Formats: sequence, C-alpha cells, structure tokens
Amino acid sequence: MRASTAVIAAVVLAACPTPPAHAAAAPKTLITGDRVVVTTPGSTSLRLVVPPKPAAATPHFPLTTLQINAVDIGGHPADSLAYLVNTDDVTREQALVPVAGGIGRIAVPAGHYFVLATFTDYDADDNQVANRMAVVNDFTVAPAPAVNAVTIDERTATARTGVTTPKPATQDGSMLQLARLDAAGGGVGVSLANLGGPNPPLYISPTPAAAVGKLHYVYQWDGTGDDYRYDVAFPSDKGIPADEVFAVKAGQLATVTQRFDVDKPGTGSFLNGATDPLLSRFGVDEIGSLDGVPMPRQFTEYLGTADGGQWVQTMATPDIAAEFDGDVVTYQARRDYQVSWGHGPLAPGFGNSRDPSPYCAACTSGSTLGLRFNELNDSVATHTGLASSASDHIQLFWNGKKVVDDEDTGAEAALPTTQGVLRAVLDTDRGGDPSVVHATTTHTEMTVKVTGSDTPMPPGGRCAGDAPCRILPALAVHYDLDTDLTGTNRSVLQAMSLTVGHLSYNGVGSHARIASAAVSVSFDGKAWLPAKVVGSNGKYVARWQNPGSAKGTKPSLRVTAADVNGNEITQTIADAYTWSA
Repeated sequence: MRASTAVIAAVVLAACPTPPAHAAAAPKTLITGDRVVVTTPGSTSLRLVVPPKPAAATPHFPLTTLQINAVDIGGHPADSLAYLVNTDDVTREQALVPVAGGIGRIAVPAGHYFVLATFTDYDADDNQVANRMAVVNDFTVAPAPAVNAVTIDERTATARTGVTTPKPATQDGSMLQLARLDAAGGGVGVSLANLGGPNPPLYISPTPAAAVGKLHYVYQWDGTGDDYRYDVAFPSDKGIPADEVFAVKAGQLATVTQRFDVDKPGTGSFLNGATDPLLSRFGVDEIGSLDGVPMPRQFTEYLGTADGGQWVQTMATPDIAAEFDGDVVTYQARRDYQVSWGHGPLAPGFGNSRDPSPYCAACTSGSTLGLRFNELNDSVATHTGLASSASDHIQLFWNGKKVVDDEDTGAEAALPTTQGVLRAVLDTDRGGDPSVVHATTTHTEMTVKVTGSDTPMPPGGRCAGDAPCRILPALAVHYDLDTDLTGTNRSVLQAMSLTVGHLSYNGVGSHARIASAAVSVSFDGKAWLPAKVVGSNGKYVARWQNPGSAKGTKPSLRVTAADVNGNEITQTIADAYTWSA
C-alpha cells in the first residue's frame, strides 16, 4: 500500500462505520510517525500531516496559556479536537488539543496562529445530518501575562460544498485539502474526507486569505453516472470561498478511458486524489466509493484540470488480491487518454517511476546493495503492483557467490566489492489465492553488470546505504497481451506487445540500447514454441497461433531480453492467459 495515502486507511475504517453516536462523541486519534488521522463517527476522516516535533521538552520560547473554546451548531459548548499551528514558524508550535466541555488549554509561544476543528451533527434519531470543518485562519496570541482565547464556532462553517456537472452524476466522495504555510515557508497539510454520497453534506468556514503565511485550499468532488464518472478539484489561494458549489466546465476536463482487468468478477476499489506542487509537499491523499467498483469494467472518467490536472490513482482488485498504485500524472483539458489497470500478464519487475521523491528499487550505495522487485508489474510502466497473498523467494548472487536467500521480493546486502556481476533469481506463487487464475507462478532470472559508477539517482531520491545512490541498469519489462478484461483470448491468432527498457526515475537511469528480445509459448508446460517477434530497441510485438487442440488451456510464456552491455532477463509466467474457443 502506498505509504503516503493515509486516506486509503480512512476508507477502510469508514467502510465499517461504528453505530451512530451522540453528537458529542469524541473522535478517535491514531498517530503514526508524522501523520495524524482523526476519524469521526460515521464516514468522515481527517488527516493531518505535521513536521516531527523535537524529542526534548525544553521550551525555546517563553510560553503563555491559550484557551481554545469550541461551540457547536446550537451555540453550546462542544467536545472536539482542535488542530493548532503557529503561522510564524510551524516548528515553534503545532499540536492536537483536546477540547472537553467546550474548553481546551495549551501553553504556546506568543505569535500568530491558525486553528481548525471538525464537527458532526446528528438528529434526534442519531442520524448524521452534517459534517463541518470550522477554521480560524489568523489570530494572535499575546505574551504572558495576557489572557489569550480563541473560539472555534461550528456555526461559522456555513459554506456547503458541492458541484454541478455537465452530465448527471451522484456524489460518492468529497475531500477538503488545506496546505497552511507559515511565514518562513514551512507548513502542514490537512485533509477532511467525506466518504460516500452527498448526505450528510460537508460544510466549511468561509475564510479570507491568510494575513501571515499562506493558505492553499483544494476541494475535490467525486461522482458517478451511467458508465462514466467525474473526479474534479478546485483550488483557491485567496482563502476559502463562501460559494462552495463549483460548476464543472467541459473545457476543464480530460477524458480518460479506464480499463480494469481481473481474473474473476467481483467488487474492487478505485481511488482518486487531486494533488499539486503545494499539496504534494505533505503527501498524497486518495478517496474512493464505499460501495466499491464492479470489475472487470471499462468506463469513461472525466478528470478535472482546474487545479493543474495532477492526479494520483490506485486500483485494487476484488478482495484486494492485488493493488496497483499509479504515479502522479498530469492530464490536460480536452485531451483523451487510455489507462489499463491489472492488465498483463502480471509479473514481478521494475518500472519507470515519476515519483518526485522515490526510493530506489535497485541501487548501490558504495558497497551496499538495495534491490526489491515490484511484486506485480502490469502493462503500465508507472504502476507499482502488490499481491496480498503471494509467496515469494529471492536469491541474490554476487560474482557467482550467493549473498541473499530469503522469502521476499528483495533484500539489502553488503557487497565485498563495488564492481561485479549481480544475479537475481525470484520465484513467486499466487496459486493459493482462489481469485487468481492467471500468472499463478513466475520465475525470474536477472543479470546486472554493476560498474560502481552507474547513473546517480536524481535529486530527492533515496536508497539503502549512506553513500550516493546509483541506479543499477536492471531491465524493466512490461507486457500487453491481447486478451479481454478477464485475461481470455478467443482468437486463434495471438499477439502481445513487449516493452523492454531499464529501471528509471523521472527519466534518469540506463539508456543502453536493447539488443534482443524473444518470446516462447508452451501449451503443456513442457514443449516451448518460439513466437515471431518483430521490432527493435525495446519496442516489440510477438505473434503466435493458439492451436485448436489446446482450447480451454492456460498457456505459459517465457520471455528473454538483453541490452548491449550484457544486462539480461529471463522470465517464465505460468498460466499467462486462457485460450478459449
């Protein structure tokens, strides 16, 4: 699971909501590293991304007491959890402050501050009727002995969120994202996700532009129609608008044909997250329908570009047998796109990531080796796949000597030299998962010539080890087999596009010429028949015939490829597809 998509976890939590409670029910808080996820009763989640606080408790500034008053929609004292940020310098103070009986207190340095809190309203029968985020964008805390207080009033959250769309669509999710920057350029990120339909509605406080620092606000709305859906986002750097019902304009939409391949029909998940250069500083949030998405499926998605058109998406197959995380993609208005998820045959491998802060999948750092295959590559080179029930076994050899033997898809190892020949052997087995029909087992052998002076990672990249990271020239192979959405072909003629390149990050990696590629097919697991392969330098098409005598079988594939420097891969995929009359 993508480490930065904290709202994915919130989707899981919200999928099993607790029984309705009184409006005063306290939120639940889970703190993990520098992220705080607050889930209110029902289907709303709040995520806060904050910088780590110093371990020492010694104050660096004189402290004064701040009282935070919380008032509910009826004007009564409320229980809540306030999030407080110093907007002169976030490292001076940021804190979650419990508010009980309408009052919370905290000792803070004097200065300028931002605070917010969320509220959930219920009717007399304990049904949710509204979710609200109340925001105080700027207020001042005076030095002691001054008496300081700020009131977070739910009644200020009057702007009801929503959109109008060119074609009818029913909301299945929405999200408020705020990046609150301080005067020094640091900041924090806050997300409030409303998972599900338009009821209960989501409200926020209209707020002027920040007087100190900057407030960047983005409203995301997701909705579905007949064989299409809208996922749109609207930004503001001038505060939070009083009119929160945005008109979706056709001229601001990209049209994306989404294809979801699965072996067996069921209900999976599809998550969308709008992002931009400011929001991405604090991680990526994605939300999806609580009802899930029927799969296999092909449909049209209209993606909004009002916030620059940057989106992150994740697809999970039924029962989360496999999950595919996509990199940030920038979509342009009035353009058509096609994206396939889970289309294969699926196999371990490496990709071509566009992550601005990647962790290297195959790098050396001095004499430290870090190598980890993507457990499942589909046909898109920027997707990273993970299987929930695979058994993996990896062996690594350095100049012919075994240095790793582990039940995993990768490992770290201390190498005796910085130059040599690395050989990786990976076996995966998904045959025990009843939802998996194809690519039940794979066997991968990869050879990499390590020079010690391989391509450096781009700025922002990380790897195992403390020395500079160097990307290994590991071959990256992706398959696009001509099948339907369940991995089945009903034609005698069979074709597969084959793309061979190298592991890369934002285009940085080996660009050595691909010298050869070959494909073989077996209909009985014993005899291997060569396919006709045409193409050059990493772009190939393989063709073969499915014999009538093998109808109803699941043929296996074997692929080999090499570059001009002797880096090689051989991969065998059992039950690659179904050949059906």
